[in-house]
Amino acid sequence: MEMFLSLYPLLQSARQWMCQQKLVFCFGGFACCIMMALRNVLQKPVKNFISDEAWNDNACGHGFYKSSSQDLQCSRCPTHSFSDKEGSSRCDCEDSYYRAPSDPPYVACTRPPSAPQNLIFNINQTTVSLEWSPPADNGGRNDVTYRILCKRCSWEQGECVPCGSNIGYMPQQTGLVDNYVTVMDLLAHANYTFEVEAVNGVSDLSRSQRLFAAVSITTGQAVSYKEYMTSSQYCKLIYVNPCILV
Repeated sequence: MEMFLSLYPLLQSARQWMCQQKLVFCFGGFACCIMMALRNVLQKPVKNFISDEAWNDNACGHGFYKSSSQDLQCSRCPTHSFSDKEGSSRCDCEDSYYRAPSDPPYVACTRPPSAPQNLIFNINQTTVSLEWSPPADNGGRNDVTYRILCKRCSWEQGECVPCGSNIGYMPQQTGLVDNYVTVMDLLAHANYTFEVEAVNGVSDLSRSQRLFAAVSITTGQAVSYKEYMTSSQYCKLIYVNPCILV
């Protein structure tokens, strides 16, 4: 049975060839017809295997692909992808570019976004408000969101540990669509570092170093102030005069 199944495509080709040649019978018997069909098949170009039941005579060349046996024509590889062998059913992404599991094969490969820009904060006792601008590079995707990482740092050695679950975030800590968040219920007179990271649909696939904007603050100040992060090495403090009622 297995031998018959393996010869079935060959027999089908022989039948099709005989029909095309309008052969009603062959002198020398059925074996003669099989030999003539074999010679015709072997003289044809190598076929491209598409699936268990389908073959395609027109194999796609380098830089092209066919994702389905139903496709009549080859498609060029999307941006930031390639195919380095003939008969490819999909294109591979270039280094540092990725395709999310939900991305169809015809869309371009993308990468994680760059860090958020212009991070600023405002302290009000044990509450901190953070605002930032979108990243300069969204990685070629439109599903960019933001997540906040809070760390509490010691006074002496400057070691930091993740904040506990008693910290509140408004509207939320991850999956932020807007470019602002309020962090509540911080300890008074404590040092904190906040990291704001932009993520998209392929961020979790990347093995590259995380890109984020960070700021360090101390709670429990006598007056409120704002700190504008102009770069990762330079900070500028702007004093805000308190309101005095007379």
